[in-house]
Amino acid sequence: MKYLHNPECDTYTAPFLGNGEVSLSVSPDGSMNPVGGKSIVKASPSRCIFWEGRRYRCLANKNLIPFGRFTQKLSDASGELSPSEMTQELDTQSAQIICEALYPDGSRLGSALFLHTDFNLIAVKKTFEPESPLVYTFTYSFCGKGDDDTLPDFTEAEVVTDGAGGKICYRLTDQKDCRGVISLFCDADAEVAGKHNSISLTLKIDSPRTVCFYILLSDCIDHDDPAAFAEEKRAYALSEGFDKLKAIHGRAWSEYYAEGGASLCDELLDRVYMTAQYHLKCFSTKWSMPVGLYDTCWDGRFFAFDEHYMFLGLLTSNHMNAAVRVPRFRKAGLPIAVKRFSSRHHNAAYYPWETLEDGTEAAPAGFWFEHIFHMATITLTEYYYYLYSGDEEFLRETAYPVMSACTEFFRIHALYRVEGGKLIVGKCTDLERLGSSVENAYMTTCGIIAAFRAYAGASRRLNRNLPLADECERLADELMSSLPSDGKRYVPYPGCEERSISAFSGTFPFPAIDRNDPLQTQAIDDYLLYEDAFGNMYAVGSGICSWYACWKSVAYSRLRRSSDACGALEYVAKTAGNFGEMFEINNEASRTYIHPWFTTAAGMYVHAMNELLLDSDGEDIYIAPALDEKYDSFSFRLAARGGLVVCATAKDGKLTGLRISANEHCALDRVRVYVPSRFDASGFGADGGNIIEVKVTKD
Repeated sequence: MKYLHNPECDTYTAPFLGNGEVSLSVSPDGSMNPVGGKSIVKASPSRCIFWEGRRYRCLANKNLIPFGRFTQKLSDASGELSPSEMTQELDTQSAQIICEALYPDGSRLGSALFLHTDFNLIAVKKTFEPESPLVYTFTYSFCGKGDDDTLPDFTEAEVVTDGAGGKICYRLTDQKDCRGVISLFCDADAEVAGKHNSISLTLKIDSPRTVCFYILLSDCIDHDDPAAFAEEKRAYALSEGFDKLKAIHGRAWSEYYAEGGASLCDELLDRVYMTAQYHLKCFSTKWSMPVGLYDTCWDGRFFAFDEHYMFLGLLTSNHMNAAVRVPRFRKAGLPIAVKRFSSRHHNAAYYPWETLEDGTEAAPAGFWFEHIFHMATITLTEYYYYLYSGDEEFLRETAYPVMSACTEFFRIHALYRVEGGKLIVGKCTDLERLGSSVENAYMTTCGIIAAFRAYAGASRRLNRNLPLADECERLADELMSSLPSDGKRYVPYPGCEERSISAFSGTFPFPAIDRNDPLQTQAIDDYLLYEDAFGNMYAVGSGICSWYACWKSVAYSRLRRSSDACGALEYVAKTAGNFGEMFEINNEASRTYIHPWFTTAAGMYVHAMNELLLDSDGEDIYIAPALDEKYDSFSFRLAARGGLVVCATAKDGKLTGLRISANEHCALDRVRVYVPSRFDASGFGADGGNIIEVKVTKD
């Protein structure tokens, strides 16, 4: 995916490299220099390296610590040169960024960059093609955000140089004994210069040559002796060299893609899907999934509501090892969530709205503190991992304690009986566009219904707390009977005059409503009449934001409205950024661009495309259940419920491949596969209803 540099571009945002710990964006010249057009995008990432879990402890919102940037300077006898043309490519398959800069004198500078998957090594290969003698300087500065060239706040640093580079030994002064080492080195003889917070490597370029630069981050959080680790990995990197390191890095990414994914054989949709899959891995931390691993996306904090969508993208794509981190993170934070709410009388959990790595709250004060629907997505995240993995030990030891505590919170805190004995959900903040203190809110109520039913299902599978499971199901039924409506359609809350994307929420993310319920159908169709005014996360601009459109696509898939499901996804793909990246809001008509590289939308896009192609319910597998008839070819390897993985391909309306395998937790030997009648499945023994009995292969 290439970007041809255009100084007039309104929406260019630099592509990311990430390994689940460190992330950085790269400018079109192959550095972190301030180039890339006028870029009017709001809340674009700072030119800075960020490291998840490394935060200021003295600040109220525990912001990420900036870890500086690397810059470059190319000069000839007349002075510093600026590129006249630049191209930039994000290679999602091998997780590298490739840039080329052409200078006015005809000199060329090529760059290839990757961030190693196994440790925090930024590798930068520079290929020089000079037209005249040049001087090149590569500088790493341990500095703050934006144009700040001084040390980050609350840090002390010592710069030590040697013949091949140097290191910056730093200490954070706002927390006890937090120290680390940032190393800079290269594979060529260079003139080394050090300042109070930077190291520069300078080379003379008289003829074509290639030089590789490396930046290595290590600290005492990950290593008992970060200095020794830095020396070991420096020697390793120089011994192996750029190409061998990249091959190891590339294999790890190939293994990730091999786990699962999908293609509709459509260039645009597949391009955006690949970027979204890339995006998910870049920001899959060892804790959970942040909405963005950088400063302007809430400083890498974790939102349980958003986590759910990223989790579903990973889960349905069969990235099970990455997906399970999300429910495990919430299990690890359960004691804090219980402590935040419960006294000695209860064991109810109330999870933070913006969660830090240690499970504590870091959101600024605001009416979002009154959200409770995220507790329902936590419950469903826990349960869905069990349903897809079939791992009963996970359900018993990890999921069930979280589900129980969330359910208890709803049962004792959220429910009220009003005049006539009707059961409703009390005042809370539903979707923020609807404001605070909303009573009997439709989306939140659907979330609680879905959570109660999930808890009851888990209890019966484990044969535990069955009287409480029965009560939760009764409560869910009562809440169903009191969902707010005007007699023709469900409404966001009683008396609401606005429209809201929450119209879809009883189908997705909270499967509370029967797909044939006319009140749900009318609510969706009514919302669409006003969508241009209510289609963004915030009351800005017009049009439909990416993740709302993906939300629609998943709901339409579940309602089997195939044309609408695919149309919503096509809309998203057309509004994606230069590299197929998702924004929180990206609408050209109203010139509204907010939060690029928004991981929530990436997860939603992946999940939405997966749902077009696969649905499952126990022994029944549905191939392409929501795929519009104009798509007659596809391929996928996706997870299905019960510990199954389904691989299927179709070409020109004919099913050409079908294989179903099972993990160690799966108890199924055979499944029924339903294929749309427009696909010829005769080669796989389909009967008159295009139903195939398939023997499960044990992996």
